[in-house]
Amino acid sequence: MKPVIENGKKYFVELNYKGESPIYDENKVKINHKISTDLYYRILLKAKTNSEEKTETLTYEFSSVNVYKKGDLKGYVDGFITFKCGNKESTHEFLYRYDDIENGKNFTLVTIDYGYTVPGINNIYENIENDLKGIVVTEQLKSTYPLHLIESVRQSLGLNKDDTSMDSTILEMDKSEVFACVVQWNGLLGGYDVTIKDWIKDIYGLDLDKINKK
Repeated sequence: MKPVIENGKKYFVELNYKGESPIYDENKVKINHKISTDLYYRILLKAKTNSEEKTETLTYEFSSVNVYKKGDLKGYVDGFITFKCGNKESTHEFLYRYDDIENGKNFTLVTIDYGYTVPGINNIYENIENDLKGIVVTEQLKSTYPLHLIESVRQSLGLNKDDTSMDSTILEMDKSEVFACVVQWNGLLGGYDVTIKDWIKDIYGLDLDKINKK
């Protein structure tokens, strides 16, 4: 199934059913077919980064399907499908293909008109997108500072050490602000030779031992 792209957002459409598909009659222009409760419309939202993939699923019950045959589509049938989510109904034009044309069985949804907004899809995708953005920010932060320093900054901001909710703020901090947070939380544990030089190296990338030797 090819992904549908709407406003730059990618999602996948799948049609799932049990038993045989409705058989169409070539001698009739229109076929009305009541869909059984086993047939449902599923939108599978996928968004991923290099580090993690999140998936959400929406399920809609079909209320009716009207199939209109438009010329010789060589096994492809154009029609309209109405599905509902709660009290909301939406009608979409779609194209499906019979994998077993002779018997009219085993149909596969090929395309769906995505000019309409499917109820709930924007909010669900936004939640996934925000979660993934948070994951990306945390990974960027880990590539900038060692984890123990990140945990110190989080705690200096009143968070638990594994709370990632302000990682985007920490990532935007000036290095001097990060250093101040680390000192504020840890104090001068270990003294200059052990602790502060390590912090300077981890935050600013300066090895004071090498500078002293020069």
